[in-house]
Amino acid sequence: MTSSGGAGWSIDHELVLEFTAAVDAAHPYAVEGMEGFGGASATILPVGAWSGPGPGIVLRPLTEPPGPFGLSGILFVTPFQEKSGVRPTTVAFEERIGRRYYEVMAAVRWRYAAACDIRAVGLPLQATCAEVYSIDAGSPDEALALDAAAPEPPQDVLDIYAECRDLKVPGSGRRIWLVPTIRP
Repeated sequence: MTSSGGAGWSIDHELVLEFTAAVDAAHPYAVEGMEGFGGASATILPVGAWSGPGPGIVLRPLTEPPGPFGLSGILFVTPFQEKSGVRPTTVAFEERIGRRYYEVMAAVRWRYAAACDIRAVGLPLQATCAEVYSIDAGSPDEALALDAAAPEPPQDVLDIYAECRDLKVPGSGRRIWLVPTIRP
């Protein structure tokens, strides 16, 4: 897969997703959820290092990420529109729950990267924030099955889900899957 360029995932880095019509050597992820695009690359770079013309999505953590994250497995991005004026609340929420949520998701082979600021370049994507994950699965169906097979979340995690929904404009979310076509 596209390497991270030696950069680690932190608040000083961005995840850059570049899209193209089809999978090729430079865009080895198959894309689901982005109409008109079939291939993508994923790279972790220092903030501001990407100068590509697009089309692409640049994702930067709102806070220091809650745990290790890399580009292995499927990448899952859920862009959404935050309700007006909630960014400070979103940041405080992420600082408070990030580590706990990371631990719960890791138990089902999902690595929660962080809630991220999102910048779309050359794409008609209306979003202010996105959740980002890497998942140890071979397909989106397998990833969703891992999540569905997990035990019922404890009450504190159910509360996290409810609080998260309260930060989003209803109906503004979408799902973008990047599935590696080349396995290490």
